[in-house]
Amino acid sequence: MLNSRRFLLPSIVLLIALAASARAAGPARFAGHWTLVVDGKSSKDLTIEQTGNKLDGVIKEDWGYVNFKGSTSGKKSFQLESVGKQDREIRIVGSIDEDGMLSGTITIEDSLSADEDHLHKSAPKTAPWIALRKE
Repeated sequence: MLNSRRFLLPSIVLLIALAASARAAGPARFAGHWTLVVDGKSSKDLTIEQTGNKLDGVIKEDWGYVNFKGSTSGKKSFQLESVGKQDREIRIVGSIDEDGMLSGTITIEDSLSADEDHLHKSAPKTAPWIALRKE
């Protein structure tokens, strides 16, 4: 009985350490309410929900809401793409740093527009952004 106790405590400590490292090896926590600042100018509310590597997001615009779906890739990076009927396609690519701040690029591509003779898309616009977690 004494020998089994000598091995039981180190085994429990090892299991706890393995569980903690498995949790740390998972994706970063992107879920929450964020203040998104695009190109140092416009500030928007961003909400992200996270289930494992799957992400769902919403940005509140002056005219309504933009819904996003995406995923994490690796421990610290992610990508979101707009979904639903909208006038433009939006792709957000970013990562989280050690301090918990998000940053990356946002690309906005207007949907088709027409002139007299042609349908065309405007060139995509890409800008840097940062986001700080709201308390």
